[in-house]
Amino acid sequence: MVQTCGVNDPAVFREHLNSIFVVEDGATRVPLTLAEVTDHPAAPGFRQFSLFFHGPTSPLLPQAIHTFHHGVLGSLELFIVPVTGSTRERIVYQAAFNLLAPE
Repeated sequence: MVQTCGVNDPAVFREHLNSIFVVEDGATRVPLTLAEVTDHPAAPGFRQFSLFFHGPTSPLLPQAIHTFHHGVLGSLELFIVPVTGSTRERIVYQAAFNLLAPE
């Protein structure tokens, strides 16, 4: 079962910085480390933030919605994109959120 509760709050993710999320890509399981949670300025009534994950250089996960598994947060689906900051040692992935702010 895929969880969606709480994924609209960056504080939930900050509690799990440096923890491992396992991503399923077909038959392959790829460990990604949550490296950074960044808030972005947003228009009134909206909340914007990004999650940055570090992963191995192989396999390269394509830009797509992937199922993430975490020991505490459970399973969730996130759209990730490989981004600038990748090196020979790691690939950096970003999941960006643009949501209505809670009232």
